[in-house]
Amino acid sequence: MSIRLRPRSAAAFLLGASLAAVAVGCRDSRPPAAPPFVVPVEYHKLSNGLRVVFSPDTTAPLVRVGVYYAAGPRREPEGRAGFAHLFEHLMFEGSPSLGPGEYFKLVTANGGRFGARTLYDFTKFNATVPSHALELLLWAEADRMRATRIDATRFHAAREVVKNEIRQQAFDRPYGRFVWIDIPEIAQTKWENAHSIYGDTPDRSIAAIDAATLEDARAFFLSYYSPDNASLAIYGDFDPVRALAWVSRYFGDIPRGPSRPLLDRDEPRQETERRVTRVDANAPRPALAIAYHAPPPRSPEYWAMGIIDQILAHGRDSWLYDAVVRRRPLTDDVDGGLSARHGSMYTVNGPNFWTAFVYFDRAQSPDAVLAAMDQEIERLRSAPVDDETLGRAITKARANFYAELNAGLGEGRTDMLGQLALFDDDPGRINRIDAELRSVTPAIVLATAREHLRPTNRTVLTLLPGKAP
Repeated sequence: MSIRLRPRSAAAFLLGASLAAVAVGCRDSRPPAAPPFVVPVEYHKLSNGLRVVFSPDTTAPLVRVGVYYAAGPRREPEGRAGFAHLFEHLMFEGSPSLGPGEYFKLVTANGGRFGARTLYDFTKFNATVPSHALELLLWAEADRMRATRIDATRFHAAREVVKNEIRQQAFDRPYGRFVWIDIPEIAQTKWENAHSIYGDTPDRSIAAIDAATLEDARAFFLSYYSPDNASLAIYGDFDPVRALAWVSRYFGDIPRGPSRPLLDRDEPRQETERRVTRVDANAPRPALAIAYHAPPPRSPEYWAMGIIDQILAHGRDSWLYDAVVRRRPLTDDVDGGLSARHGSMYTVNGPNFWTAFVYFDRAQSPDAVLAAMDQEIERLRSAPVDDETLGRAITKARANFYAELNAGLGEGRTDMLGQLALFDDDPGRINRIDAELRSVTPAIVLATAREHLRPTNRTVLTLLPGKAP
């Protein structure tokens, strides 16, 4: 299957604008508007199920390749919490033609750089290389998808690295678990949604990682690291015809994986507010987070929630900043977001939260902070937002989208294309997100706020500094 989605050409746009001017008697002497920014998207599917997205851009002689597997913590079997993240590390430990560390050397020796990350719904591997090295990089990624050759020594070494990362990033770091681990554990009812990439860790335990075996690793690879459970995105200076031939040559004969169960990850409607206090021995100041179950990703209400996020929590014009920093100096800043502190509103493909959080001095009362935040949230729920506020929030949301799209030498654009292909089989949606954000109205903001910012849909987390009892 092969679908080509081509941007409207500037020439066609200008011709249409000129004809329109003639039709109205050339009354408007202003120059025609510039054509909209459009990401080139060319979409293919291999017979083994691999989704392939191309986005050519000759601005610089570089090319970025991203491979995205639907292998996040929501796919882990019970008893193997944290395994998706462990396997992110194991993918660098050897493949049929590359030994341990040889992928690193191959990329860096060709003037490139690489990275990997595990998020709630997928694990990604990405690399940027000079354009002439694209074929070599595709060969290496296909080699890793084809099979692993992890031995017991490398497996145990990688597991120790992961355990050390968990301690450094979650257990021993101030606010290491705050929001992105704590909130799902408290507010989600299903195990798949409630645990983090680090596993079940409310008691600092990493028993599931300790219990993992080499056989478990091989089984996880066979279940989730197959072309029908993955997408491949290429962005930058390359020839799509040539690239498709290389992709077909190196990835085309990799067999599909086994059938995987479709998990019901939907959360029941929360009907009672949850309040929890936790202690962080490493935290210098108290913190407070309020979290609300969000609408389904990429629904009209989800885009409205993105606009609500901008109205309430982002910038010095935000309502929460005005309430708890400017008018009543209860704290010095406000932060938040959809999938706050772990990814973004664009990296989620399942139940998640809109969260707002603050850090404050010990002399302040968390109840006072919460009361001031509540006043602004109820204000948004009580009447339609005015056009000026909505317009400013939409502008900020669009700016945030384009900032994410253009982050990291093309990493953001590659990620967006790969994620949309993996989640929705629709990478062309990248060119509709701007319009979806601009389509949000005061009515849908009000309806979304009334349903999703209900007090009964909320989890309140107070984090106190000091030693846990």
